[in-house]
Amino acid sequence: MSAINKKKTGPKAGSKNDSTKTLADWYKVCNDFHTLGTKMSRTQFLKSDLTSEKFSGTLSEQMTFSNNYKKYLQKELDPDGGDRKRKRTPMYPELEKKLVEYIELRAASYTRDKLGLSWSLMRAKALKYAKELNIENFEASDGWIDKVLKRNNLVGITMHGEAGDMSDEKHKEIMSEWDDKVWKPALEWLVEDGEDDTEKLMDRIYNADQTGLYHQKLPNRMYVKKDQKKNYAGAKQMKDKNRITLMVCTAASGRKVALSIIGKAKNPLCFTHLPKKPMPYRNQKNAWFTKDVTLWWILNVLKPAHEKKHGRHVRALLLLDNCSAHKLTEAQLRMLPEWLKIVFLPPNVTNRSQPADMGMIASLKVGYKTIMLGKLLDIFDEEGGYEEAARRRKNTRKGCRGLDVGGKATILDAMLILNEIWDHDGKYAREDGIRRCWRKAGILPTNMATIINQDLGTNSIPNCNKVLNKEDSQNLCELMCKLQVKTFENQVDTNSIAIALQNSIADEDKLSMDELSSIADNWVNIEDEPEVVNVTIDEEIEAIENEILESTEVDDDQEPEVDVLAATIDDNDKLTKAQAEDMVSQLKFNCRHLGVDEDAFNHLDQFIRLVRNAKAKKSMKQDSMHSFFASKK
Repeated sequence: MSAINKKKTGPKAGSKNDSTKTLADWYKVCNDFHTLGTKMSRTQFLKSDLTSEKFSGTLSEQMTFSNNYKKYLQKELDPDGGDRKRKRTPMYPELEKKLVEYIELRAASYTRDKLGLSWSLMRAKALKYAKELNIENFEASDGWIDKVLKRNNLVGITMHGEAGDMSDEKHKEIMSEWDDKVWKPALEWLVEDGEDDTEKLMDRIYNADQTGLYHQKLPNRMYVKKDQKKNYAGAKQMKDKNRITLMVCTAASGRKVALSIIGKAKNPLCFTHLPKKPMPYRNQKNAWFTKDVTLWWILNVLKPAHEKKHGRHVRALLLLDNCSAHKLTEAQLRMLPEWLKIVFLPPNVTNRSQPADMGMIASLKVGYKTIMLGKLLDIFDEEGGYEEAARRRKNTRKGCRGLDVGGKATILDAMLILNEIWDHDGKYAREDGIRRCWRKAGILPTNMATIINQDLGTNSIPNCNKVLNKEDSQNLCELMCKLQVKTFENQVDTNSIAIALQNSIADEDKLSMDELSSIADNWVNIEDEPEVVNVTIDEEIEAIENEILESTEVDDDQEPEVDVLAATIDDNDKLTKAQAEDMVSQLKFNCRHLGVDEDAFNHLDQFIRLVRNAKAKKSMKQDSMHSFFASKK
């Protein structure tokens, strides 16, 4: 039987025949049929061996073939699989351009914060841009967003969350494959030097992770309800401009490597007269971790700590998550010590499989915030209390007016508190607790987990999403309650005397214990809340768009003596449009609590729109943000 008349029998049952047909496949089959020298019906052609195994001549294929063959004859079917029809011009080109730039900027920020972009956030941003561009009756439908993504080849948008949406079976499958292909070979490399003491091997397996910390931020009423974080204005009030990043590193043995801090200021004034900083410090313009910062940390913190304990040639493993800031360049990798091997966890598993995320970072933050509240409360016990502290503060250099004189915590204060926790085997950083975190991550081989079980028993850290346990929550509630009572009893002015307590829980009306408990739960880990991180990223993107990124020479610790909204603005002071908008937003927030008439808010909204329109007309130094980032590659 000739190939022309021979019919296909179709794939065998259970076979893995791929019947997915692309436009390129359809173009080829149309072209073959058109150039066919023998007369044959379309149905016979599709069923013959003249077409690929993807085609079997079903009724559905016949109909699709007819439609595509018409396009072929009209030269509307592309040989490369594209459709030659003229693409429609987007209905809102300026809006689409702004949204695409925003998505690309968010993708760039993913290397630092590991937070993706959700569909709802894209929709909210599109609605915001539409309002700024005076586009009426725009709904930012799912279909419109989907078409924008397709037109601009934006695929694989990372959604919020890591392993929270991953099934147990999928997580187990991913970790099993990682264990066989990555982790076990790395452990074999570690013991090649002949070391057979399991406990000593555990002391050479490190895990490090960074976390943000608002070292000055005190709790207030904004933390009462969790659903307020869903509101952009609410999330903005919950964050703090002065953010530092901590690098937390431990060994599987429970040993702690010195904490490190990344801040914005190049030379914080609080360090001026210190012979040596209390802990390693590095500045970065946004206080983020980058590849350069990661390399600095390895060479200046981890390397000395390991070599002091084990010598210069004893091998070690460093377990990191998949953050892009950890993926060093080839040139940077050549600068690492030969004894170090970096191992990366699979994506999206860190909140189940990274030791640092099993509770040790959360405990460190609880300890910091508890001690900070305690230090502010202790001032009331001194003679003269905050009045005396205010007098001392006037004679203290700006940038050094920290907790001890009733000011906001400086970076030096933060270092001293964190060292107080980390350098001791105390409540918030016990070595036993660190070892339990390693065991809970489930990545240690059986012989190492067995040693921990023998030393500590099988009791582990409870599997729950709650950051605060009952004891810590009660302790924080008591401290907040005491601050409220002491502030009221002493009639302390938080605008000029106790400025550290300004706009905090101490300024609020008395709250119930349930409300205080809710505040405590939300406050201790607010830096990592997705909604708050999103606001931080948005502000950074807006700063880039308006070319007002903060200089690394600015000192974060210089705090105003009075609230910025209450201050008189000098004629020579110049505000950026973004700062003006932020001040009006803050004014709106404060006025709501004063019962201001709704008409006033309409005027403020109108003013904000005018500021935004003026800002939108401002020319950029480069044609687009896309080309801006391309030039930085």
